[in-house]
Amino acid sequence: MSRNSDPSSTPSHRPRSHVGNIPTQNNPYADIGVPPGLDLTHPLSFVDQCVGRKYVRRMFIFDFPDTSNAAVYKAIHFINLAITHALKNYSFLTGRLGPLVHPNKQNLVQLRYGDDAYTKSVIPKITRWAMHEDDGDSSYEKLCTAGMPVSHWNMENFCAAPKTFDLSRWPPVFTMQTNFLMSGGLVLCFAFQNSVADEQSICWFLQRFA
Repeated sequence: MSRNSDPSSTPSHRPRSHVGNIPTQNNPYADIGVPPGLDLTHPLSFVDQCVGRKYVRRMFIFDFPDTSNAAVYKAIHFINLAITHALKNYSFLTGRLGPLVHPNKQNLVQLRYGDDAYTKSVIPKITRWAMHEDDGDSSYEKLCTAGMPVSHWNMENFCAAPKTFDLSRWPPVFTMQTNFLMSGGLVLCFAFQNSVADEQSICWFLQRFA
């Protein structure tokens, strides 16, 4: 998203003419290496091009005492409805970030995403859920008493985003993982690529999700 601008008020399908102020329309190299289906471009500003290329993760933790199959599947159903609703206004978050080959500039990135059919098909790939057994010291009650030290968890198990950010693999811009703790907790882990979403943009998206 452009820094400090709410993209939900703008058309979700943007013309493929600019990436920020870096023209792609007349750049014969712009489509090199772009995966199939990513036919739309979301503009990135010069600030977006300069920030660290990493994931910004946000975790939200809730009481979830009933971890029966019925309760879990019901929660997953409504969470999926919420994330689908949010992504209708931020469809570019279903896209991927990759290198932008430019005749005069280096180390550029571009954000590519697809049409509505692509968006619908990719949501199950960037969202997932997991059930976590207790290991004794990490029961939900003990974690609450200790102030919820999330560093106790292996982030790879709780976050759907790739561990390493490799532009050559066109990593996803956004992921979300729903985590259920058998001891009675629910942990939502959102990951946003820092070149695409700043703190204000993340807040707007989470408000839409909620």
